Parts: sequence; structure tokens; C-alpha cells
Amino acid sequence: MLGALLHNGAAAAFDWSWLGFGHFDGFTGFAAGTLIAAFYYWGWDVTSNLSEETRDSRRTAGLASLVGVGVVFLLFVVFTIAVNVILTSEQISAHDTNVLAVLGEVIWPGVGGKLMVLAVVLSTIATLETTLIQVTRSLFAMGRDRTMPSALGLVHRRWNTPWVAVAVVGTVALVLFVASNALGSTEQIMSDALAAIGLQTTLYYGLAGLAAVVAYRKTLLASPKDFVLGGAWPLLGSLFMFCVFAASLTELSAAAIAIGLGGLAVGVAPMLWYWRQGSAYYTPARLDATRAIPIEAVHVGSGTERGGRRDHVDAGFPTDF
Repeated sequence: MLGALLHNGAAAAFDWSWLGFGHFDGFTGFAAGTLIAAFYYWGWDVTSNLSEETRDSRRTAGLASLVGVGVVFLLFVVFTIAVNVILTSEQISAHDTNVLAVLGEVIWPGVGGKLMVLAVVLSTIATLETTLIQVTRSLFAMGRDRTMPSALGLVHRRWNTPWVAVAVVGTVALVLFVASNALGSTEQIMSDALAAIGLQTTLYYGLAGLAAVVAYRKTLLASPKDFVLGGAWPLLGSLFMFCVFAASLTELSAAAIAIGLGGLAVGVAPMLWYWRQGSAYYTPARLDATRAIPIEAVHVGSGTERGGRRDHVDAGFPTDF
């Protein structure tokens, strides 16, 4: 990033209009771009899913999420501007998915391209690891809270990791990988999968925003900070995501819509099943942060120290691992 900022040669002059909103084909074009952005930024909230493994989790997890969004946004904007300023449109079109390697070669001939390839490989590995952590921890929490089969909430006695959730996610990933190779064009499959995940992410974030407002509804008027961060911000973000979700349905391919909506539909079945089974997760206390936080504090306070870890007596699952 520093090399791009200090690079002397330029294929085009920077224009502040690049950061404006006049480059989209109406709201539907903007929505399509937002889906891609949602996919790129998806994962910044992984720290929230790891709150049980962080110190001072009520503050650290949320702060880390905001810092993560800021850092990722800065990196994306700088690299996007660098590509458009340093490379010609012909170079960008000719190299497409390998454009970052070309950018590195132009900035630092002979070495920069190789370093950029290495960076892409390492970032891909990091992304896969982050995704596995996020999904397995979500399944672990859902198994523990009885919104999914309880086996997903089991923790390995030696490694203190949710081994069942890890095994399930790994198996599903391998099945999808094999299936994708047998279905046809990898490029088309990746395009549809990216759009489908973006579609799911917009709905996920939209629902999360509404859930935050509902959970903290009794504290929103406590201070201007609580109103903005606990009410206005998540509500506006939620409404925006729902609008993008609706507009995107008219732009995506049938395969992308089928994957996106099909994946969402699959999740409805266990939700209804465990709700009918009387899972405590769906009790009113869980929808009220002012009630849920004291209840959780009582549970943690009633834990017993064992092997340097504090365990929940009522659930039998560790608060960290």
C-alpha cells in the first residue's frame, strides 16, 4: 500500500468523483455493487462470534469489529484507487483476476509481483481460516443454545475446541468443493456463489440490525450515544440492507437466487423445530438485553473453577476454550 502511494508513474489522474455515487446504473446497479461489497466485508464481525474467547468481551468484541471494518475499508479503497491510477484499462482487462500481481510488478519490478502473489495466497488462507472459525463458533453457540442439534455444542476434552462443529463444516466444505467441480464452469459457479453469499449476508445483517434495536429498546433513551449506536445506526443499516436485498432479486441469475434463498430456507426448518421444542433461546428474556445480561452474569458467577477455566454449571459448556 505504501509503495502504491509513493509510486511516481500514473496511467490516469485521480479524480474525487471516483468516491461519489454517480457511477451506478440506478439503485439496482448500486444494489448489485453492494452485494459484492457485502461479500468482501463479510467476516468483519467474526470477533463478535469469538466474544467468549476474548477478555472484556462486552467491549473488546464490538470495538474490534469497528476497527476491523475501518482497516478493511481503508485497504480496499487504497488498492482500488492504486489500480485505477497506476494501471491502464487495457492492463486491468487483460489480467483480470491477476491484476494485483501486475500492480505489484509495476510498483516494484522483479519482486513486487511475486510478493503480491504471496500476499494473495496468505490472505486466501487467512480468509478460509476466519470463515471456518466464524461458522464453527456459530454452530457451537447454536448447539449449546439448543437452536441446532446439541452435539454441535460439544467441546473436545483435550483441545477445548468445538470438534463436532469443525467436523461438520469441514465435511460440508469438501462436499461443496467436489460438487462445484462437477457442475461446470468454475468461473460461473464462483460468480453465482459470490452473489448468493452477498444476498444472504444482506439479509443476515438486516436481521441483526433489527435484533439489536429490539434487544436494547429499553436503553435507547438513556443517552445520545445509546440512541445513535444502539438504535438509529443499526436500524438505518438494517433498512438499507433490506432494500438492497429486495432490489438484488431482480438483477441476479436464477442459480444465484436459488443458492441464496435455498440456503436461507434450509435454516428455517431447525429454527421452527427447536422453537416448538421449547428452546430457551426463544424466551422473552433473550430478546431483552436488560434482562439477558443480568441472567447471564448470574450463570457465569455460579460457575466453578476447574483446570484454570470457569465452566457454566447449568449448561456444562465452557465460557472459553
